[in-house]
Amino acid sequence: MVKRFDTKIIFLIAAVVMLLVLWARPVHAGTCPHCKAGDLKQIDTTYTSTSEDTCVAVTNYECEVCLYMETKSLSIPHAFNVLEKTVEPLSLQQHKVITSEACTNCKLETKRITKENHDAVWVKEGDKSVYKCKVCGQVIKTQKAKNPLSIKGKTAKVKYSKLQKKKQTIKTSKAFTASGAQGRVTYKLVSVKEARFMKYFKMTSAGKITVKKGLKKGTYKLKVNVTAAGNANYDAATKVIKLKVIVK
Repeated sequence: MVKRFDTKIIFLIAAVVMLLVLWARPVHAGTCPHCKAGDLKQIDTTYTSTSEDTCVAVTNYECEVCLYMETKSLSIPHAFNVLEKTVEPLSLQQHKVITSEACTNCKLETKRITKENHDAVWVKEGDKSVYKCKVCGQVIKTQKAKNPLSIKGKTAKVKYSKLQKKKQTIKTSKAFTASGAQGRVTYKLVSVKEARFMKYFKMTSAGKITVKKGLKKGTYKLKVNVTAAGNANYDAATKVIKLKVIVK
């Protein structure tokens, strides 16, 4: 029993080896059908394009003994190789990738267009920060710079003797020191420290202060909102500042 089993295994292994040998031989190669003595040897292979997906490999064989020639053809998929790749903005969400390719066999050239999402990061450009795609350069979003508004309140003085006769005005330059503002600057009086004195003060959007008749001698603290409107490169900014008005 053991010997019979061993013989079957040997025959099975031999059959598998023979099949592998036949499978591994070159396509269309074999014994010459003309002389039955020599083997067909591959001479050359040429490729032609038949469609966007495949090309035809035309192979010539020659018998080593009688010089009999045979030609076989086989359709195979293109083996594309990238020649050039360019990227162009498409929208705020995507860019398109244009890939030029050529088959390494039949040399067929083609272009492939695909869409990809932007790979974007924040970068500094002048005064602005921009959200820009690292691949195609598309600016997706712009972030304005912080408004460099700098402002301080001064101490303005009003003569009581003049205030008894008529209302007095304090120029903007006498009440505030401002610099660096981007965009139109506007002012709004928010409060006076003692609310009952609020009615004696009025402020224009340009920052000019009017002090009305009837206000007694003393020091009055005003709170003001100052806003710089900003522009194409800078955000708007609002600061709350304090200033003093002394009536003496």
